[in-house]
Amino acid sequence: MTWRPGILNNLPTAATTVPVTDSGSGSVGVSVLYARADHQHPVDVTRLAGTNNLSDLANVATARTNLGLAVVAASGSYSDLTNKPSIPVAGAALPTMNGAASAGTATTWSATDHVHPSDTSRAPLASPAFTGTPTGPTAAAGTNSTQLATTAFTQALVYGAIPAAAGLLLGGSGTPGSATSVSLGPGLQVSNGSLAVSAPRVITSSANATVQATDGLIVFNRTASPAALTLTLEASPVAGVQHRIKDMAGNAGSYPITVVAAGSGTIDGQTSGIVLNASYGAIAVEFNGLEWSLV
Repeated sequence: MTWRPGILNNLPTAATTVPVTDSGSGSVGVSVLYARADHQHPVDVTRLAGTNNLSDLANVATARTNLGLAVVAASGSYSDLTNKPSIPVAGAALPTMNGAASAGTATTWSATDHVHPSDTSRAPLASPAFTGTPTGPTAAAGTNSTQLATTAFTQALVYGAIPAAAGLLLGGSGTPGSATSVSLGPGLQVSNGSLAVSAPRVITSSANATVQATDGLIVFNRTASPAALTLTLEASPVAGVQHRIKDMAGNAGSYPITVVAAGSGTIDGQTSGIVLNASYGAIAVEFNGLEWSLV
């Protein structure tokens, strides 16, 4: 083979420029120059050094901030760190009473043994002390159990029982289940569940008189110009009503008092009535639903 002049003129030559910084994507390159054996690429200052030592960077604080890391304080105490994460702490406030449901907004956590205070706005199950106007269901008439009785139940029971039974229990009379008014004695009247006490009616005149339904005790005190007279009982009495007539002046022996029923009514079967003719005497009559009777 024969060497021919001019062939070596086309061989590559050594590069004289500084190599480029490494690239993350890499490149084959297009240069026709060759790299020298002792060439060096410049350090990539945008990346950590191979030793993973942050002190290898020119500005450690800036690098840690860019990486989202806390800057270590010179004291070495965590509390002196900057940009440190916020770690929740235990709540020191007393838990609130239970109430309306809420997810809460506190940034502190609750201890597992925390206890909420008792809700003082609610009555306890044992021996509750109610305030205000507590309400409840009204039991059916005739209920006999441990169920609580409302005022409506009590009122219905009393109003239904007093007129019918009070006379039987306390000396009057009545027809259970039908009476609406009963007399418990002179001046004491129960009507539709209401108790009425009336003062004695004092009559000083000798003129004829009519008994009123509210008259319990009628006292005759005829001291001036006494004369015989007639006392007519009320026209529409209710079963159990009573009236007591008393001669207080002591002159009924001379000036008798005749007690008669109104209209065609009778007293113990007599239409002529009953005569009080004993000085200082007294009589009592009661309507049994059919007629008047002496009691």
